[in-house]
Amino acid sequence: MSAWAMQLRSEELESLGALWHVPGIEALHDAGQTWLRGPEADDVTRQLLTCLPCVSRYDVLATGELRLVGHRVPKGFLPTGTWLPLKQFLTVSLPVPSFAARHHSRIPVRLVPSSETREPNILITDLKSWAAYSQTAPQVRLRHCQFAVAGDGRVLIQGAPLPPLDGIRAVARSGLVVPCGWTWSPEVEASILAQAWNVPPGDLWLLLLDQPMEQVPANQLVAATRSAIQHTWEAFQRDRAE
Repeated sequence: MSAWAMQLRSEELESLGALWHVPGIEALHDAGQTWLRGPEADDVTRQLLTCLPCVSRYDVLATGELRLVGHRVPKGFLPTGTWLPLKQFLTVSLPVPSFAARHHSRIPVRLVPSSETREPNILITDLKSWAAYSQTAPQVRLRHCQFAVAGDGRVLIQGAPLPPLDGIRAVARSGLVVPCGWTWSPEVEASILAQAWNVPPGDLWLLLLDQPMEQVPANQLVAATRSAIQHTWEAFQRDRAE
C-alpha cells in the first residue's frame, strides 16, 4: 500500500480514535466530509484503515492524483486547505451536561483519544438493521444482549459479543459510555465521575462526540429476544405511519 487517502462522513469521527497514535496521518474537513491522508502504511495500520466506515478509499499517485482502490484511472486530486495532524484535528470538547445534579458543573470534561484498548460492550445502530439481523441470528448471539430504542429509530445494544452491524461501538464503564478509542479528560475514575453526576445504578449515560449527553434509564433496557425486537420494530413502524 503506497500513499493513501480516504473520505469519511463527518458524523463518523468516533471511528478515528483508534488511529490517534499512528504517525503521519493528517485530516481535513471539506464540504461536509472528512478526508484522511497518510504515507505508506504497515500491516497494523492497514488493518485499522480497512475497518473504518469510509465513503471512498484512494491510492495517492506520485503526481498527486487520486485513484480509487481497485481502479486504474485517476480521479481528481486531494482537496486543498489546512491539513492537520490527526492528534490536533481530534481535539473535541464534550458539552457541559445539563442534568439536574448539582455537581456536574464542578467536573467539566471533554473527550480525548485514548491509548488504552478496551473491548466494546455497547453498539449504537439503527432499529431497522437490528430487526433484520434478529430474524436470522442464532438465539445464542442474542441472549447475552439487552437493547433500548430512541424515538428517532436509533437502538442501543449492550452486551458481548456485539452483533456485526454498522454503527458506533463504545465502552460502558460505571454507566458512562464513550466511543471506542476515546476517554474523558481530566482523568477521573469512572465510578467517581458517575457518583458525582448521580448516575442511577443500571442507567447508561452516553458521552458521544459533538452530541449532547443522553441518558438511557435502566428500565428501558430489555432482553434481546427475537420476539421483543420484532415487536419493537413493528410498533416503531406503526408510530411512523400515523
